[in-house]
Amino acid sequence: MVGKTLHMSTSGWHDRSLGRSGFATLFGESPTKGRSSFSLTGSIRGTSVTTGGYFAFPPVSDGGTGTPAAVITEEPSQASKSSFGDALPGIGSLKDEMTEEAITQEEEAEENRRKEERRKRREKESELASQGEFEWVRSGGVLRDAEGRRDKVRTEAIKAEIRLQEREKNLAKRWDAYESKWRTLLASNDAVSFKDIPWPLPLPPTTVKELTFEDVSRFLLESLEARTNTVTRRERIRSSMLRWHPDKISSVLSRVIEEDRIAVREGLGMVMMALKRMKEN
Repeated sequence: MVGKTLHMSTSGWHDRSLGRSGFATLFGESPTKGRSSFSLTGSIRGTSVTTGGYFAFPPVSDGGTGTPAAVITEEPSQASKSSFGDALPGIGSLKDEMTEEAITQEEEAEENRRKEERRKRREKESELASQGEFEWVRSGGVLRDAEGRRDKVRTEAIKAEIRLQEREKNLAKRWDAYESKWRTLLASNDAVSFKDIPWPLPLPPTTVKELTFEDVSRFLLESLEARTNTVTRRERIRSSMLRWHPDKISSVLSRVIEEDRIAVREGLGMVMMALKRMKEN
């Protein structure tokens, strides 16, 4: 295969065998045009190329024509430079966005800190309430709901429960004291006066007239209202009738001092009448 030797100088391409006119004919360039640009035939026809670029051509075929394989330039064209520059955001705009983002992050951090403080406060109050809601309310505390708001309804319910528990506690304490006095009386051999008898009243009576049906029945049955109570009304009345029956209390009556015997017998009769009436009702 016979090829042609091409040389490039600063003034353009030269074909030693073709000459200037032959070079122009080979590349489709008019001899009258300037040397600054030319058009290539074939696949790259119409492409404007500056004289500062470099071209690589494959070896010429037997037919005497060559097909350019690639065009390599040292720097991008003005159009590509402009397009690339336009794709970048403005520096001032980017700084503004970064500043706004930093401010937003600070605000979010502050809001998160406040939320965390509220959460910890609710957890602390919840922990105290779980350890003893009654003690918390009893000490003057106020319960809160899941959102951290004051739960007045629940707080009032706890207060009502506290009052009920206090009442049940007092009733149980009063009944226990009543039973304890009876155990002490039956275990003793000492002389007995009217005031030594554990009468079924909240407070020790000073006269027989205080042993009314209402007061006696209320005292004997009020402790049954406690939610922890397991004794029925019928059982309470039955056990009380056995206790106050004259045959069962004879050991106590025999030790009553002379001046109080009449009052004690009258009081015993009042209690038994109240128990019989309670049984009938």
